[in-house]
Amino acid sequence: MHCRVVCGDEVWYDGEARIAVARSPDGEFAVMDGHEPMLAALAPGPLRIQDERGTHTINLLTGLLHVAGDNVTVVASGRDSDDAAERGDPPPDERPAQEGSS
Repeated sequence: MHCRVVCGDEVWYDGEARIAVARSPDGEFAVMDGHEPMLAALAPGPLRIQDERGTHTINLLTGLLHVAGDNVTVVASGRDSDDAAERGDPPPDERPAQEGSS
């Protein structure tokens, strides 16, 4: 199945996945190939996507998960700031100063 995770104009994951495990207000659930169409509200917590390279975890604040055919789309409201380290972003105190900041 194809899985895509977006927040605003950022794409956090876009590729083939074997399984996606997410958390709704009612508990965890998994989506695999052949899943029935659905739309689910996501609660804060990890979204785990397993593909041929391993498991990718994104700690979502909230969002929506939509399943249609062989496509899973997650629209997130944001993610936990701890995910910055996973993306390889430098810590805030190591980022270059922006112009006009003091």
